[in-house]
Amino acid sequence: MLLSRYLHFLSTSRPPEAKVAAIFGLPSAMCLISPWCDFSLQSDRFPSQRTNVHADFLLDLDQPWFHASLRHYDEAKARTSVWFSPALGLPGDWEFLKDNGTKVFISYGSAERFMDEIIATAESMRQAGVEIELYRVS
Repeated sequence: MLLSRYLHFLSTSRPPEAKVAAIFGLPSAMCLISPWCDFSLQSDRFPSQRTNVHADFLLDLDQPWFHASLRHYDEAKARTSVWFSPALGLPGDWEFLKDNGTKVFISYGSAERFMDEIIATAESMRQAGVEIELYRVS
């Protein structure tokens, strides 16, 4: 997801960045499996971070390694941008995927801590007119 946004950014840039994007182009399809859609960790906005705390054994937000990994994206502005938190994006943020005809498949688990963020990302893409299939694994 981040790569497609970056390639779109390059394609709308001045040369020589636009030349690089022209070589690669945008993807015609994306398959996202349990994507991490929110670096901002706004648990008040996305309740699955709290409600699925005992079900998602792969992601423990209280572990020191988790917060250590986030320090690489220390600026609050970066963490809440659509680049790192696509769940906070607006439909207009995904129009480049619609314009390119990119199809998106997203699979997620019903007990994931980021379940609500994944659904919000998918709905925002759908509102932008992106062809998307959202698959929930129980």
